[in-house]
Amino acid sequence: MNNLSKEKSPYLKEAAHQPVNWHPWCDEAFQEAKKQNKPILLDIGASWCHWCHVIDRESYEDKKTAEIINKNFIAIKVDRDERPDLDKIYQEAAQILSGTGGWPLTVFLTPEEIPFYAGTYFPPVERYGMPSFKTVLESISRYYHSSRQDVNSITKKILTALSEQASHRKIPEREIINHSVLQLLNNIDIVNGGFGTSPKFPNSGALLFLLDMYAETNDKDIIDAITLTLTRMSQGGFYDQLAGGFHRYSTDEEWKVPHFEKMLEDNAMLLEVYLHAYKLTKNSLFKKIAEEILQYISREMLDENGFFYSSQDADTNHEEGEHYTWTKQEIKKILDEKEAKIISLHYGISETGEIGNVLYVKSTPKEIAEYLRMPEKEVFSEIESAKQKLLIERQKREKPFLDKTLYTNWNALMINSFFTAYKILHQKECKETALKALEFILQNLIKNETLYHMHSESEAQIDGFLDDYQFLISALISAFEIASEKKYLDTALSLMDSAIKKFEDKLHGGFFYAEKNSHLIKKDKPFIDTSTPSGNSISAINLIKLSALTENISYMEKAEKTLMNIQSPIEPLYYAAYLRALNLYYNQPIVIKIQKGENFQESFLKEIFSIKNSRIIISYLEEESKQLAETRFFICTKGTCSKPINSVEEIIKHI
Repeated sequence: MNNLSKEKSPYLKEAAHQPVNWHPWCDEAFQEAKKQNKPILLDIGASWCHWCHVIDRESYEDKKTAEIINKNFIAIKVDRDERPDLDKIYQEAAQILSGTGGWPLTVFLTPEEIPFYAGTYFPPVERYGMPSFKTVLESISRYYHSSRQDVNSITKKILTALSEQASHRKIPEREIINHSVLQLLNNIDIVNGGFGTSPKFPNSGALLFLLDMYAETNDKDIIDAITLTLTRMSQGGFYDQLAGGFHRYSTDEEWKVPHFEKMLEDNAMLLEVYLHAYKLTKNSLFKKIAEEILQYISREMLDENGFFYSSQDADTNHEEGEHYTWTKQEIKKILDEKEAKIISLHYGISETGEIGNVLYVKSTPKEIAEYLRMPEKEVFSEIESAKQKLLIERQKREKPFLDKTLYTNWNALMINSFFTAYKILHQKECKETALKALEFILQNLIKNETLYHMHSESEAQIDGFLDDYQFLISALISAFEIASEKKYLDTALSLMDSAIKKFEDKLHGGFFYAEKNSHLIKKDKPFIDTSTPSGNSISAINLIKLSALTENISYMEKAEKTLMNIQSPIEPLYYAAYLRALNLYYNQPIVIKIQKGENFQESFLKEIFSIKNSRIIISYLEEESKQLAETRFFICTKGTCSKPINSVEEIIKHI
């Protein structure tokens, strides 16, 4: 047993039995490295990561490899979900050192925490044109002790590269927004949808930006690109055809074969995309996918206490995707002859022996109906019946590991998406689920004005990062709009003031990812989107909204200083959240202030939520001592409010 047995992270706990003398990230490990004059072996991974499990089995559970590590290194293991601050820094360093990144991330550091060599997965023996991990370990150890001047030269260059920050610039001109739309449309795969080639990620942020722009311009090219992308993604193995929910990304450009882990934040972002696409197009497919994601999350990722779990592993029985794939023989055994024939045509199931088929839509019900000369309704009914039988059978299989850790940032994203589902689909249970999850966080993860990043084994842990604060503020603004309870707005304001105190760069504007007093080798100020939007971009959006809701000009000034921090050129695929913030800054929110009267109905909110404009925010005027008979509305934007309006129909005409 090493030093990981008392850790909360499932990824670290899984390694507690390994013969490697692992440490968590802690001062004691670095002190020991200095004392013994040894470099650090840093492994960053996650419980859902397939190749992390592979390197664990092949190398870290191997006694000979462990002997080399224990003799020559101080070994540190980090969960990237638990410590995203460390992951961001060392992923950037890996890109600088080797042009690569991902998980597992294998980095070699000096005892001063500075990297000098980095890679990802290393095989146990020489293959794939790569040296064996044992060879790498022995070579790095020799190099560290025999070439210290070279090591020092590398670390100096790395520190210089990591310390580079954007210089103080003016806010980009608004023309960059339309230019970015054209760039994204030019990058669309016109056959399969999505951006670029394989491996293919959904790039949800870019899709949300395009949806915003379609709502404003009604540009047919935009909605055609989005419709193609969302349709193709939902037809691929990238989407779980039986249970709903999306896997992390596709290994091919046609969305057929995914990496099979399922992540809370990915599904939160894609739920938001499909909901907004349905709102703007009324395409029934988009509604169906959104509802299936909601059902999947509620069924498999929702704790009885109300919060959301973080991820499902890709592996079962040490095989990636085994839980999700099917052989032809299994299909024939489970389904009757007619169902088996139709479902095989629908999903392109072939004779593959023991390999298994990933389910993706090869033929639509309409195409099958024409081929078999059957009514389309009958084909659809057979497909749905077969899917239910296959899902019931799949539930009997060993299930992928479920990480039940609550991460505040990811929970906040899903809470916000459930609020969006209520706004667009008008499903009361979505509102109730979101409010229950939000209340759990407010009650259990905020202590003494500090928001915590994670909750595991009934304990809040690790001071929150920028994403935790800003994503939760976004969810609180949505809660205020929907529930009309001022406590949610007050909490959002309190958290924003705390975030300013903890993370703001007072000199240049913008926000650091970790607290300003943290002792890491880089003070990261992220603007690039990953699977989630960048913390600085969401900070700017929240500041603009809160300024509009409270008429606090200092929030707008901080938003402006944040937007000035961007580096040129702006690549829209990776700065989509920034572009949404920039668009909101130039056009400004439209605040609909409601003064409730005796005739106020929930249906008024539903009608406002249905307006196709992403810049609308709902606020509430304090009720007068004597309630009005008629509900009144005021439309406020850019510091000016309209005269009282007495109906939602008039609001729609006005906007």
